Amino acid sequence: MEGKYNYLAKYKERLDSELAIIMAERKPGDRWLGVEKIKKVSPFSSPKTDSPLWRLKPNFLSAEKEKRIEMWKKWKSFQISYRIAFDEFRNGNRDVEFPLGTYKMRLQQNVRVSIEHVIFEISPPFE
Repeated sequence: MEGKYNYLAKYKERLDSELAIIMAERKPGDRWLGVEKIKKVSPFSSPKTDSPLWRLKPNFLSAEKEKRIEMWKKWKSFQISYRIAFDEFRNGNRDVEFPLGTYKMRLQQNVRVSIEHVIFEISPPFE
């Protein structure tokens, strides 16, 4: 039983130290909403931001254009390979091989995963 209290004491100590760091970084004009105001916020509301909708979502970044293109091709190739394999699996082919990088289906459905990464010749939407 003593180990449980020791664990809780260490956990509280860690939380206190993290809170101290947050409070130290807090600027004079920063405000906290508080419990009552947070309770009044609708879980279905969204923040009012000026961020444009329907832009490319950055899955990877690189200052080098060639690297971005290479990463995009690998990512897109994975998506295509996965979709083909998933459609085969859904249609009853349990021997289909999923692309390297498949994780959830391997754990939940025990599917086979390829040891090679196939890259399709695709032109990226940017260049």
